[in-house]
This record gives sequence, structure tokens and C-alpha cells, in this order.
Amino acid sequence: VDLPVPRLGDAVESKVHELIEKTAYLRTRANEQLANAVRLVLQSWSVNDLEIQDRSSPDIQVELASTIRSSLRFDAFFYGGKAKESDSILGQIERHMEVRSISEIASEVFETPRFGRQSVTDPAYGVPFMSISDIVRFDPRTTALISRKQASDMRAKVKEGWLILPRVGQLQGVFGTVCYIPKHLDGVGISDNNIRIIPKDKVSGAYLWAALTTRVCYLQIIRRACGTSIPYLDAQRVGQIPVPWPAAERRSEIARLVISAMEGRSIACAIEDQAYALVEKAIEEAA
Repeated sequence: VDLPVPRLGDAVESKVHELIEKTAYLRTRANEQLANAVRLVLQSWSVNDLEIQDRSSPDIQVELASTIRSSLRFDAFFYGGKAKESDSILGQIERHMEVRSISEIASEVFETPRFGRQSVTDPAYGVPFMSISDIVRFDPRTTALISRKQASDMRAKVKEGWLILPRVGQLQGVFGTVCYIPKHLDGVGISDNNIRIIPKDKVSGAYLWAALTTRVCYLQIIRRACGTSIPYLDAQRVGQIPVPWPAAERRSEIARLVISAMEGRSIACAIEDQAYALVEKAIEEAA
């Protein structure tokens, strides 16, 4: 209650208010578009995500030795009830629609080598650097910089339209949550704890984001993790994840919503930066 708040006059405060209102509108609209995109995905698959329930323990399954041999997985989680349910739903979808793996949809799925961050302070020699906790924010920001050479050597930089998937973490956190790189994050460096998915084209990437956001695909993502306390994914297994592939017209319809929403988020961040700059300038001038 005692926190001092500088008053900047009606003209400045009204302008800042206008900018923040516009930012809020763009973000709300973007959220609605993304929700509609995922709804269209499920509609095209004839799937109701709400019917896919978490199974409680004990989760006991019996598997054929031949299945284990062909999957090259010996961990029980891979064959659990959730994974089986997702497999069953994908089997139903496959009766009326093609299902492709991510490696067939993307031009490349890769993970960078592990690297220690070479921090720099001069922007002339560095690029902005973000972790996944920064990326998932609605207003991704960072003041950290890493060496421009290191970012290039380690393939740390990402491009607009790429998808990022955390490769290590907790199931209760962002692990398994796919992130789309919007325009205002083009060229930033991303930590080595994330798998990069480079789509063959913009439409495929936007559709893939919406598809991987569904619970059906989320279960396919997390079942491929190794370990239980701190699950870990690798690029090869991510490339094997199956994704239903509807007709081109429907994919384009879904992608347009995703692309428009991500563009709106980028514009919102730019407008919000204008509001911050106005406030900071007014305070500095009055100091």
C-alpha cells in the first residue's frame, strides 16, 4: 500500500492506457484463435479431448515380448494405460485419415550439443538468450546475451515458425509442451534443453503446433520420455511421434488461425514495449 507510483499527467497516462488496452485485446484475440485452431484439429479427427482421462494407479499392463522387441523400449511407462488409450484413439483416426510421423512432416528434428553459456554484455557480440521458462510466457523477454559465435556454432538460434519442445523436465511443468517461435523471437538463442523441429513449410509448422497441443499427441510425446523422476526426450524419438494428417484444405484453415494468432502476439509485445518506453521516458524527464 505504501509503494510509490509516479503520476505522469493525463496525456501520458491516457496514451499508455490506450496501448495496454490494445495489447490486451490482441492477446485475447490470439488466445481465442489458438483455441479455435485446436478445436478444428479435434473436429477434423472426430476426437473429443475431454474424454481422454488420466488413469489412476495401479496401472498394470501385459505386453507381448515381440512388441517390446520391436519397440526397443523396456520401460513400463511406454506401455501404460495413458499410452494405450492414445494408441487406440490414433488407431480409430487412422481408419479415415492418414497419420504421419513428425520426421515426415518436418525437414529436420534435432537437438543441440550441450554447451556452457558464454555470456557477453555487448549486443554487437551477442544474441538474446532464452530458456523455455522465458519462451512460454505471453510476453517473452530476456536481458541475457550469449556469444554470437557460440550461438552459431551450437545451432542455438531459432527462426520464426520453428517449434520448440523441452527435452528434460517434470511432467507437472512445461515438459511435453510444444512452443511456436513467433516473429519477434526470430534469431534468439534457445537453451540446449530443447529439441528443435523445423517444418517443411509455414502451414505444416502451424498445423503441427495445433496438433501437438492436443491431449492425444501430448500423451504420445510424454510416453517417449526416458526416466520417471526427471523425464528426458531425444530428437530421434520425437521424430517418431505419430500425427494425424487431414486434407490440405483443413490443415491450411487451422494453420491460418495459428499464424494469425502468433503474429498478433508479436504485435502485442511491440505495442507493450512502446507503453513501457513512454512511462520510462516520462519518469526520466521528470527526474
